[in-house]
Amino acid sequence: MKYVGIDYGVKKIGLAFSDADGKVAFPHSVVPNDSHAVGAIVGMMMQEDAEAIVAGDTRTESGAPNEITEAFTQFIDVLERVASTPVTVVPEHGTSGAARAGSGEGVARGDIAGARATSDEGLDARAAALILQRFLDTKK
Repeated sequence: MKYVGIDYGVKKIGLAFSDADGKVAFPHSVVPNDSHAVGAIVGMMMQEDAEAIVAGDTRTESGAPNEITEAFTQFIDVLERVASTPVTVVPEHGTSGAARAGSGEGVARGDIAGARATSDEGLDARAAALILQRFLDTKK
């Protein structure tokens, strides 16, 4: 099964997709967090033949809500409705820092989506790949 991973941010949403077997996550792209975001994500899911959605929970490490938790929850509700697919929400702690550091946590196996993941904007896509890879690793 192919998955899409989501790193939700107030301004941008990072996206990653797994391989067809759902074993390895790859950074894909970043979309602006605007009124077109959900439609763009669902369109990319269709284009990539992704069947499942995994999103990084924006809550603090202790599980407390933060300043974007309410917006994230509303986004997930709309995404589930439009995509007609439930969203699995998983902890995202440390993924942005790991993406910035370039650690890849096992995601960076060779060339990870080329130039799309080399800019600062690519950090959000790399964080989405880390979120998704952590989830995929739990399914092994």
